[in-house]
Amino acid sequence: MVGGCCGTTPEHLEAVVRRLRNVAPKKRSPKREASCASLYQSVTYRQEPRPLLIGEQTNANGSKRFKKLLEADDYEGLVEMGRACVKEGSHAIDVCVAYTGRNEVKDMIETIVRFNQHVTVPLVVDSTEVNVIEEALKRIAGKCVINSINLEDGGERLHKVCSLAVKYGAGLVALTIDESGMAKSRDQKLAVARQIYDLVTNKYPIRGEDLFFRLFDVHARKRR
Repeated sequence: MVGGCCGTTPEHLEAVVRRLRNVAPKKRSPKREASCASLYQSVTYRQEPRPLLIGEQTNANGSKRFKKLLEADDYEGLVEMGRACVKEGSHAIDVCVAYTGRNEVKDMIETIVRFNQHVTVPLVVDSTEVNVIEEALKRIAGKCVINSINLEDGGERLHKVCSLAVKYGAGLVALTIDESGMAKSRDQKLAVARQIYDLVTNKYPIRGEDLFFRLFDVHARKRR
């Protein structure tokens, strides 16, 4: 890499350009791997040994401790929970601050800024609100994953979220839900998954490798 730094004059850079005008960069043969990234590191989607582990303790819908820290505006405590997930082996961290009666935009901004700086693994932005997702994406110094999209409303929200994924460079988690509700049988799930895959990869410049499908509800299964 060739360039200038603080105090470099236009005359110096002009001389650099003249000297290097006919110099070609060294040829490379990089092997691209599907991945997400934080400020500190890149994490490939395909882990060896499998699977890619996403820590969900930092989710207000599934963690009582996370919810209590959120109630107390203890954002530093939330960060410590994120760090604990990393220590336990999570390759990425799911962040959801949706909590009835609170300002989700404010909570997401306060949380994501801190996670971006102090949590070393990539982040998964988890919200049903498009504006909340965008406020998070604006503040993440890396490539995150958005959780989630579906076809529940015929694709209107999917369009908005996919547009954000393209603008900010993010992966996507998709749920096999359409206007009829959650697909239940194997064939129904596969049909909805194919519909979403074709729509996302053909209408938007989003690679299929950046699209994850969640085919069942773990929490619902546990309740049963």
